[in-house]
Amino acid sequence: MTNPVGAEVPEALRDLRAEKLEEYGQFVATQQINVGTALAFDVGHPVPVSNVERFGYEAQGVVKRVASPKNARLGITDEQAKAQDEAELKTAPAETDESTNESAAPPATKAAAKASGTKGS
Repeated sequence: MTNPVGAEVPEALRDLRAEKLEEYGQFVATQQINVGTALAFDVGHPVPVSNVERFGYEAQGVVKRVASPKNARLGITDEQAKAQDEAELKTAPAETDESTNESAAPPATKAAAKASGTKGS
């Protein structure tokens, strides 16, 4: 979705977009999936969660999960989230222990907090 520069996106529209991303962003087809004689999903195409649950596609092994519901709502895969977390951890400044003037372990970052499901400090 696009919006004009400077235009505020209404909250209802943001929520609707997040719901659609969550529905279509968690699973992709690992093989062609037919419904009857029609091709419903080709390899690599997103498969809605409702179809995965209704037809048991995950148990059949015809889809693979690429994102948690939380990451799907953000429009990213689990691999992208992991890469972002690692990048944030690498760029986090190291704290210095003033008494010994030695570097301490890097502080918990927002990325690490997101991964663990807790709030950052």
